[in-house]
Amino acid sequence: MDYELFKNCIVQSLKQQFLNAEIRSNKVRKNNGMELDSLVIHETDNIVVPSIYLNYYYSKYQHGLSVENIIMEICSKYKEFKENSKYMKNENYINHFKDFTTASEHIVFKLVNFEKNKRLLEDVPFTRFLDLAIVYAFLVKEEDNSVATILIRNEHLQMWNITANELHEYAMLKTPKLMPVRLKSMEEVLRELFGQSNENMEGERNSDSNMYILSNGKGIHGASTILYPGVLGNFAHRNNDDIEQLYILPSSIHEVILLPCNQMLNITQLQQMVEEINKTQVPQDEILSDSIYVYSVKDDTIFLADIQEL
Repeated sequence: MDYELFKNCIVQSLKQQFLNAEIRSNKVRKNNGMELDSLVIHETDNIVVPSIYLNYYYSKYQHGLSVENIIMEICSKYKEFKENSKYMKNENYINHFKDFTTASEHIVFKLVNFEKNKRLLEDVPFTRFLDLAIVYAFLVKEEDNSVATILIRNEHLQMWNITANELHEYAMLKTPKLMPVRLKSMEEVLRELFGQSNENMEGERNSDSNMYILSNGKGIHGASTILYPGVLGNFAHRNNDDIEQLYILPSSIHEVILLPCNQMLNITQLQQMVEEINKTQVPQDEILSDSIYVYSVKDDTIFLADIQEL
């Protein structure tokens, strides 16, 4: 069956499973203009509902999973969400969100691509930064490897009676505290990835040792850490190195790669590498940019690399 028929089949089948619930599918605009169909199962005692994307399940259907098994999987996921998410039955966070005195303690910012998110940016407050945009969110909860946030929209500014500039000031102050920076060398990342010890990696040290991965502790929307006060400057002076500039390679919205500028690096090749990785290895909704950025230690500023001059 085609996708539209599949969606209708899933919704109608779930209505038979949840007789007292509202069941529907909504279009959800994700990062970089991607739109997905989110399944909504709304019971009267629900404050929060899980994100269940029908696009994902249609792919599983195309690969042989039956509709019956998909329904079972969705029901199981929904039940697990209700049992494990205590905040669903706790209205405190909603009250915190409505009152900016408390909401301001949970404001964080993220970096997204400006051109790819123009439609989204019509509905949300943002601050332009080079070819990117800074957007804002309310941090609902944190778990080991995930965070739950509410994207702040223009209507929320009206509810709070604040300006976009005030929101930005709170976010710049709170984000580094709520989402602390994490900096690891490429060697450390590879050791963790392959489970190798320092001794096993000793003989494999090479020029990549100058490459560092910058993110936050959760590894989620960690590219924003390049805007944390002092982070890039402290990195440049970490070993009293005489570094004048740093290259910033946008690995994804979740992390960036830092490496000192030097004559051995070809900026054109670096940009081609970033473009190729974005095309082949980074999910569409996690791409930050194809651009290369440069941090000036002297001026404490970030700017777009000019390939013609570097």
